[in-house]
Amino acid sequence: MNKLKLMLGILGVALAFGTVNVKAMTITEDLVLDKDLTEQVIVSEKKVTVNLNGHSIRTASNGALAAINGAVVTVTGEGIIESTNSNGIVVSNGSTVILKSGNIKSTEFGVLVAGNATFTMDGGTITTVDNCGVGGNGRDTDYYKNYTININGGVINGNIKSAGYVSCGIYHPNKGTVNVTGGVINSSNGAGIVQRAGTLNIEGGTINAKGSATGKVGDSRVVVSASAVVVDKEANYPEVGTLVTKVSKDALLDGVAGSIETIGNDINVQLTGGVYTEKPGDDQVVDGYGVYKVVAGENEDKYVVVSDNDLENVVVDDVVNKEDVDSAELELIEKSVLEKYKLLSYYDVALLTVTKTTGDVVDVISDSAEETKVTLKLPSNLPSLESGYTRKYYVIRVHNGEATVIKDVTDNGNGTVSFKTDKFSTYAVAYEDTKTISNPQTGDNIVLNVVMLVLSLSGIAGGLIYYKKNKLVKNN
Repeated sequence: MNKLKLMLGILGVALAFGTVNVKAMTITEDLVLDKDLTEQVIVSEKKVTVNLNGHSIRTASNGALAAINGAVVTVTGEGIIESTNSNGIVVSNGSTVILKSGNIKSTEFGVLVAGNATFTMDGGTITTVDNCGVGGNGRDTDYYKNYTININGGVINGNIKSAGYVSCGIYHPNKGTVNVTGGVINSSNGAGIVQRAGTLNIEGGTINAKGSATGKVGDSRVVVSASAVVVDKEANYPEVGTLVTKVSKDALLDGVAGSIETIGNDINVQLTGGVYTEKPGDDQVVDGYGVYKVVAGENEDKYVVVSDNDLENVVVDDVVNKEDVDSAELELIEKSVLEKYKLLSYYDVALLTVTKTTGDVVDVISDSAEETKVTLKLPSNLPSLESGYTRKYYVIRVHNGEATVIKDVTDNGNGTVSFKTDKFSTYAVAYEDTKTISNPQTGDNIVLNVVMLVLSLSGIAGGLIYYKKNKLVKNN
C-alpha cells in the first residue's frame, strides 16, 4: 500500500445541503482500505485512487466520499461507500470522480454532482433509499451549474419512500450535460431519467421505469409518471432554456407509463435511434429517420427509430419437413409436379426488412416490386445421377393459392440452386433426370464428315497461304 498521509479531525465541511460536523479524513495519496472506515473521506485538489479492497466507508455525513477543489478520484475494488444521512458521494468545485466498481448506497442521492464537476460511471452499483441514484441540484447558483454526468456501465437503482414522490434513476435539473452510453438505470416506482434543463444524450444502455405511482421529483410541484424519460419544462427551473434531449443508436427506453413523457410546451426531443416500448411521436423523430414496429427479433413488439440507410432486405429460407407443409399447399405442389418431376425438399422463403445494427425484423414482404435472387441449399441425401443422364432442377412456388413452376433455375454445382422471384411464401425443389441422346454414325454421316474434314483442311491451308503472303509483304 502506498504511503498514506492522513489528516484526522472534526471538520466543518460545506457540501451539498449545508454545513455538517463529521469526523473526517483528508487523503492526498492513493488509499487501499485494510479495514472498514467510519470517517468521511475527503479528497481536495489531488489525483488519487481509492481501492475499497473488500471494505466499506460508512458514515452519517453528507457524502461518505467527497471530491472538492479540482480533485480527481478513481474508485476501484469491491466494497461499500454509504451515507446513512444524505449523499453517498459528492463531486463538486471542478472535481472528477470515476467509479470503476463498488457499491454506493445512500438515503437520498447516491452521487450528487455540482459546480463544474464530472462524474463518470464505468461499473459498480448505485442504490438510493429515498430519492435518485445520480443527479444534480436545480438551484440558480454557480456552485450547482455546469456539471457532467457520464454513464457508461454499471447499475443505478432509484427507490422511494416519501409519500407524494416517485423514484428517479438520474435527476438532471440544471445547466450541464448527461451522457448515457451503457449500463442499466432502474427506477423502482417512478421515472428513469427526469430532465429539467441542460443537455441529455442517450446513445445506449437500458432505462427501466417501473411501478404505478405518479408524484413529484425534487422540490418541484410538477407530477411525473413512471416513464423511462421525463422532459419537464413546466417546472420552469432557472436553466430550462438550455434544454436539449437526444436519443440515438441502440438505447432501450422501457417505461410502464411510456418511453418519453414531455411536460410543457416547446420541447425539442430529437430521436435518431433507440428502442421504445411505445411508438414515439412523429414530431420527435428527426427528418430522414422513421419509426418501425419490430415484428421479430430481440426487441419484438417494441419500436425502433432508424434511418433508411440502416435498413436492408434479407432473404431467409427455412427448410420445412413435408409433414409440416400446409396440406392445401402440398396438394398444389404435387399437382404441379405430376409424374414428370421428383420432389426433393420444401422451404419457407421470406423477404425480411431488418435493421443492420440490431438485426431486428421490421417488415415481412410477401410481394416485392423487383425480383430478388434466392439460393436454396439442396438436401445432403440427394440421389446420385446415373451415368448417361443429365439433371435439371425446377422450383415450385405456392403463393396466394396458386402454384407456379419456375424453370429458369441454375445449378450452382455446390449443392445449391438459384432463381429469381418477386413473391415469397412456400417453395419446393424438384428435379428431372434425362438420358443423354447420342446419334449413331450412319454411312451418310461418314461421307458428310469426310467432306467437312476436306473443306476444313482446305480452309486451314488457305489461311496459311494468306499468312505467308502477308508475312512476305511485311518483309519487303
